[in-house]
Amino acid sequence: RHKGIQLGDIDLSKHLKAEQGQIEELLIDKGFILLGTVGKGSTAKIYKAIDTRGKWNKVTIRIEIRKDDGKRIDAPGKALKFKKDLKGWHKNLVNIYDAGSIWIERNGKDIELRYHVLEFVEGRSVEDLIKDRYFEKIGLNETLKIMLQIIDVFNFLVKNRKTHKDFRYGAILITNDNKV
Repeated sequence: RHKGIQLGDIDLSKHLKAEQGQIEELLIDKGFILLGTVGKGSTAKIYKAIDTRGKWNKVTIRIEIRKDDGKRIDAPGKALKFKKDLKGWHKNLVNIYDAGSIWIERNGKDIELRYHVLEFVEGRSVEDLIKDRYFEKIGLNETLKIMLQIIDVFNFLVKNRKTHKDFRYGAILITNDNKV
């Protein structure tokens, strides 16, 4: 457990922007260097990073945004258990490499920020592609190929009796060669 960073009265939902250098320090201790922000949702901020431990090169790190309300968010190991419970792995699902916690101190309380280390995917979200009218540009056949890949992933999850809690256009990534 790593403690010792005082965030004072800063709202934890804003801490990653205001205190990014301090969060980076904690992640460096774990072997990561943050390269920049990839995105932000209501429960997490997503970073592109390098794993200096040599296990994976570029990675994505999802750090939860936790308010000091006493409510627990999914345990860090839950994503790894999800992966372990599946019968095989699907080629269109992002690999889950690691999960853990970093600890900060705020107002005399220990606050746990959970993180997940995921495969880094170079590409854009379906949401961004829709805004850019990308699917009109590539035509019906290529669009259908992408849609079939998405359907195939959800078919795999249903067969494994798993749900995806964050299904939205912004959470589906498409690579430059149209792989989901």
